Parts: sequence; C-alpha cells; structure tokens
Amino acid sequence: MALGVDEATMDMWIDGDDHTRQFRIRGDAGKGPLDMTITLLDVNEPVTVTAPPAQDTVDIAEMMDSLDSLDPMESQEDAAA
Repeated sequence: MALGVDEATMDMWIDGDDHTRQFRIRGDAGKGPLDMTITLLDVNEPVTVTAPPAQDTVDIAEMMDSLDSLDPMESQEDAAA
C-alpha cells in the first residue's frame, strides 16, 4: 500500500441510494499513524472546475519520492534546532 502503510482498515458509509458518503482509512506507517477521513457531498451534482496554473501545482508522486529519501533522524534534529 502507498505511503509506507502495509496494512490498513477502511470504514465506508453508504447512503440509501448505494452512494459512498464517507470513508475512513486508518493504519500505521513507518513515519507515523495514518488516519484519513473523506466525506463526499452533493453526489451526481454538476460542478465547475478551473485547473490552477501549472506553477501552482505539484506532482504528488514526486513529492512522496522526495519524502521517502529523507532521513527521519535528520528531520527531527532540524526541528529541534
């Protein structure tokens, strides 16, 4: 599984129309606990989306790769300084 989590628990809330309304993922990662809840509102409602300029975006895969290369002890020493 991604984010350094080998095993996770997922709870899902389903409404009367069989739509996922909310889900929560919990697990232990090498860099700390993972506890994420996502709530879905206004299912099947029209939306308008404008993409941000490229300079205001990041590639999350690249960002996660760079985090994996960090030495956790070095990061803690930097935070304490």
